[in-house]
Amino acid sequence: MHDIATVKQYLIIIFTLLMAVTAFAQEDDPWVPREVCVFGMPYVGRAVQPGQAGLYTEILQSVYEDEGIGFKHKSLPYPRALQSVTDSRIQCTLSVRDQFNDVVQGAVSLALYDLVAVHFRSTDFTGVDSLRDKRVAYLNGFDWQEYITVKMSPQEVYDLGFAFQMLDRGHVEYIIGDKDQLLEALPRSGIQLSDLRISPITTLEVCPIFSPSESGRRLKEVYDRRMQELVDSGALDHIYQRHGVNIRALHGASVTLD
Repeated sequence: MHDIATVKQYLIIIFTLLMAVTAFAQEDDPWVPREVCVFGMPYVGRAVQPGQAGLYTEILQSVYEDEGIGFKHKSLPYPRALQSVTDSRIQCTLSVRDQFNDVVQGAVSLALYDLVAVHFRSTDFTGVDSLRDKRVAYLNGFDWQEYITVKMSPQEVYDLGFAFQMLDRGHVEYIIGDKDQLLEALPRSGIQLSDLRISPITTLEVCPIFSPSESGRRLKEVYDRRMQELVDSGALDHIYQRHGVNIRALHGASVTLD
């Protein structure tokens, strides 16, 4: 019995030492990120693409990896991404500024959404009142009704290409959404741009939102500081230019999808 107790003590000591060495090695290893920011968003045109190659993912990667924080994009349907951030299961997603109160919001906007209505030239549009009681398609999870002062009949879709098919077949009279995303989806529909009108509704700031947790608040602080550094150095403008995005004044030097 004495020998068994001695062996157990040795095993406990060895296990403790192994754990300490592993922890020290990870802490000392520059290739092991001390933190990871998990960014949840569906793939959205050139903004969020597979392989972290999208415009927004490249910006956020620059923000965090230069700070020694790992960055990972997780493809999630937008409603699920919002809920996951709120529940602190992931750390970050995107939102229109001031849309949610139960999250931590980044101070610097990533871009502006030009909210527009797309319709055939034969369909009149004289302002948002034209959407009253009309069948209107838009991406699932983007609650544009909040920004429209009249009640619509929403037809939510998971792909904007399908929204154009609904428009072509007469199932909806309008599509609303971000101008850039709609123009990216149009070629998949077979409809000619010359057959359509793109009518502006309003412009909205887009910014990252973070989980209401210690990790989320820490990542928000890093984001605010690093984004200002990218703006001041001109690095942010270069990222947008590489993605072929027109530049418009936003917070002094930032840019937007136009």
